Amino acid sequence: MAIRDIQGRPYARLGALVPGAVVIVDGDFTCMAAWSKRIVCTDGTDLFIPCKSGHHTLDGQLDFEDDDILIGIYHEKDFTR
Repeated sequence: MAIRDIQGRPYARLGALVPGAVVIVDGDFTCMAAWSKRIVCTDGTDLFIPCKSGHHTLDGQLDFEDDDILIGIYHEKDFTR
């Protein structure tokens, strides 16, 4: 289970995010600039962040072993570079 990246930064937890929260994405997204800040939004069902393709749903980043950890996404309040 990956709860932190290789630099020791904790990944965001889906259960801790609400619409309006600010997250930071790492450099592995082709639809967003590396280390850019994004505001979490909702369509009433799912949480997502805006991207070049329209939107990126957060549940697509869930870790296979821990269904609350979002790989490659960091909650701004916990992020240090």
